[in-house]
Amino acid sequence: MLRDFQYSESESPGDGSYTSLFSQDLLKVIQEIEPIAGRMEKFIDDVKHGRVEPPISSISPAYVGSLGPAPIFRKKIVGFDEDLKELKNSLIEERTGLLMALPIIGMSGIGKTLLASCYDDPLTVQHFHTRTWTIASQEICIRDILLNLLDSMIVLDDETRKKSNDDQLAELVTSNLQGKRSRIIVTTRIQTVAQSVKEEHPWFPKPHRMHFLDEYDSWNLLRGEVFAELTCPSVLGKVGKKIARNCQGLPLAIINTGRHLAKAEKTPEYWNYIADGGFSVFADTEDVAVMVKQLSSCYKRLPQHLKSCFLYMAVFPQRYEIPASKLIKLWVAVGFLEPTPSKTLEKAAEHYLKELVDESLILVSKQSSTFGIKELTIHNAMWHLCSTLGEKHEFLHVINRYTDCILLSSARMVLDVLTVRFYNFPTEIFLLFSLRYLAATYNGGKLPDGLSNLRNLQYLIVRLHQSVKFSGAPSYLPVEIWNMKELRHLQFMGSDLPDPSGAVLPNLLTLSDVSSYSCTKEVFRGIPNLKKLGIRIVLMHHDAVEPFRPFNHLVQLKKLKSLKCVVVNPRFESQGPMWDVKDVLCGLKFLLLEDMDLVHWRSYVSSFMQLRHLSIGHCYKLEEFPDCLGKIFSVELIELVDCNPLAVALVRKLGDRQRSWEYEVFPFEVRTRFSWDDEKLNGQKNFLPLDLIEQGE
Repeated sequence: MLRDFQYSESESPGDGSYTSLFSQDLLKVIQEIEPIAGRMEKFIDDVKHGRVEPPISSISPAYVGSLGPAPIFRKKIVGFDEDLKELKNSLIEERTGLLMALPIIGMSGIGKTLLASCYDDPLTVQHFHTRTWTIASQEICIRDILLNLLDSMIVLDDETRKKSNDDQLAELVTSNLQGKRSRIIVTTRIQTVAQSVKEEHPWFPKPHRMHFLDEYDSWNLLRGEVFAELTCPSVLGKVGKKIARNCQGLPLAIINTGRHLAKAEKTPEYWNYIADGGFSVFADTEDVAVMVKQLSSCYKRLPQHLKSCFLYMAVFPQRYEIPASKLIKLWVAVGFLEPTPSKTLEKAAEHYLKELVDESLILVSKQSSTFGIKELTIHNAMWHLCSTLGEKHEFLHVINRYTDCILLSSARMVLDVLTVRFYNFPTEIFLLFSLRYLAATYNGGKLPDGLSNLRNLQYLIVRLHQSVKFSGAPSYLPVEIWNMKELRHLQFMGSDLPDPSGAVLPNLLTLSDVSSYSCTKEVFRGIPNLKKLGIRIVLMHHDAVEPFRPFNHLVQLKKLKSLKCVVVNPRFESQGPMWDVKDVLCGLKFLLLEDMDLVHWRSYVSSFMQLRHLSIGHCYKLEEFPDCLGKIFSVELIELVDCNPLAVALVRKLGDRQRSWEYEVFPFEVRTRFSWDDEKLNGQKNFLPLDLIEQGE
């Protein structure tokens, strides 16, 4: 993957010579990585199929056994005072019954074990005379855990210890706890472990989720590690806070940084050097082995199918908000997933993503409107782990070039140069025959016919530069596009699919940013398995396109699940006021209409039998809403943004009608927004985010 290669427009020559320079350098990049390409492909395949366990020198799980002494806790807990108070209160309160478990959940190094220091707190000791500490990892031994618990309760004779099976030992534990008030603190990274405790015992408290330290507590913790009880010199205060902020609130990283600073020279020059990135706490300290050991255990314990997916996170810059839809496309493109009869590759990738979130290895930064994952990020500590292991095993290859770096991953399968503005499309790209993912920005015009050389291409994303204006006249992709049978996703702003002449793209699942010229019966018959369609209508003064003409042939798309139609520059005086839906779109689950001059919308129950989410934005004249939507039990959410208040009232009336029915039905949720009433929007009209319009749920 070529990541974030930037060239400012002020430096970019207008005659297109920059594109030529880039093309020449691209050939050098290809030649430079050629010797390792085969090894990278083999490593990916070996890891994916479990034929190799990537060696991690001097790294092992933090706890390899089932037993262990209680850890020695720090005297001062920074930033978790309220959490500790809440946990201790839950332990000692009387009304919670005889048995209760309190799960603590969070990523590695965030302080779960530290919070469990209430195990040895004087208040806890006063209420619980018998306390024991045991460790359960993937190498869990139930027998050892049971014996450890029994040793803390009774004197166990040798015969019982040797001859009793696990069930008998468990019965002994149960009998010794009978009638006694028992509390179990469970610390875990894995969300499903914590949630299962609550699901099996609904009266237990909810899992306690650990939080990152804020800037104030981060600085207090760092300052304490460096200076202990001494005062920090004023000249180091400002830069010290910046260093603490760079640790992103992770106590393990802060403590490791503090240990280094405590031993290093305490001068503004050196501390500024660290704050500005001249030093990596994750790679340059003497104490790094302990932290790497703890973080690497998270990776080592992953099931084989998730290891490649996790290491691939390093292709994105640090602190980058990663669109979930993009990450899924990349995973599919580089071949991390195996097809199954019951799931598409994209659905399998969604499941993998949720597994990594469950393991507390990646963080969800933004939820979608239907409560899925829209954007995610990875903590700096985990990013460095991915980067270090990835480069060590030639999973990733970094080439320093220009002001940033060009990062090519997975043996030339992925090329992402959306940040580069091409004046002429570089034909050298067509030499990357194994390319599966291509994303680029260029000034428009007809693509060279050589595009069809990329027979392995699965994802093609081409965007126009913002300064490029649409001409209004149709522009078509080369007809050879119909020979690219592996295509799964096609997003091409400013160009449309030509007549297929009977050809078929059997694997195409997503088609985005096309105009009404792509919405013909012939084209739709050529993409029979399409699941997501995004239509982008640009109306010119001389254009007589009817706004609902693109919908005339949707019935050809039997597997369509998501439909989005956006009018980029609406002309309210020319659009048709009625949309009368008579076709049956039985599989459609998501529908978005944006900036359409719609007045009357009529439909039948049979047209949208599986619709779940309806989003309508800036349809100011909408007066008539399909009454049948109130009779479709699958509808979960209707969003109305800057729409006619009459339409809003009609939708709410439909929801109220559902609530009044005698038989059980879950009424849909209604969300409304009027930008003219929202001071936070500062007068901006658009509320529906572009990623919702372009990428979908």
